[in-house]
Amino acid sequence: MYLSTKNLNLSKGRVYKLLTRLIGPFKVLEARNDESVVVLELPEELASYRIHPMSHTNLIRPNIVNNDECFPKQDTKIIYHSLEA
Repeated sequence: MYLSTKNLNLSKGRVYKLLTRLIGPFKVLEARNDESVVVLELPEELASYRIHPMSHTNLIRPNIVNNDECFPKQDTKIIYHSLEA
């Protein structure tokens, strides 16, 4: 699952419209349907930003795997050090 950066304060001093809208993909550890909450396995880099692993289902998006036959040589890598400024 990808996590939206809508309510996250990841980088200061940068224009919001040029930042990435989604970060991830992350593994889902737990899904609480009665509360509409998902617990994600976040890396240590995001823990330094004090991001809680629990997110509302409106803020996550599914991970759709690229079709390598139709779209060759497209990697979906996120570099977290680019979020630091």
